[in-house]
Amino acid sequence: MKPVAVLKSLFYLTKLSTQLGVLLIVYKNRRRKAKNSFKQQIIKAGLSRAEAEELARVYPSFPSIRELMRISRPEF
Repeated sequence: MKPVAVLKSLFYLTKLSTQLGVLLIVYKNRRRKAKNSFKQQIIKAGLSRAEAEELARVYPSFPSIRELMRISRPEF
């Protein structure tokens, strides 16, 4: 393998791993903000703080709207 090809490969692997790391950090921050926003909204809606914290804890495992629509749609 040519030295230039090795250097290009190392460059792209470094770039890819950096982008992946940034993507994971951004994803984690967005999930945390969504969880906090969800908790604040259900507290504003009148739920107690303890119940809101319990719901926010299981929030990531809630089904998506798309999954709920698929479940509610009758199959022919």
